[in-house]
Amino acid sequence: MGCCATRRSDPALLAAHGTEAAKVRVTVVLGLAGQRFSPAPFDADAPLLELQAAIRAELRIPVAAQRLILENRVLESEGQLLGPALGVPQGGEVEVTCIRTNMPPEIQRAADCSLLLAAARGCQAQLSQALEDGAQASGLGGGPDCEEASLGERQAPTPL
Repeated sequence: MGCCATRRSDPALLAAHGTEAAKVRVTVVLGLAGQRFSPAPFDADAPLLELQAAIRAELRIPVAAQRLILENRVLESEGQLLGPALGVPQGGEVEVTCIRTNMPPEIQRAADCSLLLAAARGCQAQLSQALEDGAQASGLGGGPDCEEASLGERQAPTPL
């Protein structure tokens, strides 16, 4: 199947499975590395965001950093249904390529602020979640203007 996305909708296969007719089977190819994984089939009328959540869980790529490519176009996930977005509204099989990109600056900043606050609070669970959400310790420019910070967290430490 190569690096380009392909679609296949086999009416005989779909008819044979009855309720499976509205299922979409997706193979995700991770960029140039070619790593592949196939999550469980999705309902054709499920939001495209469900595929992105499966990619996040399996490949640990934050949704905001994912670019899904079908053939020669980038898919936009805003409110799209999986089947129609992937060109198989009645169900079928499709291969998409997932490219990891930089997150938009405002989303990256929010993730970085979450990491900073979790570190300040000493909360391991929040640290792990922030890192999964794409926070980058080296990119922290946050500090006192992080919107989620309480007044106490915004105040600079007093010099000794």
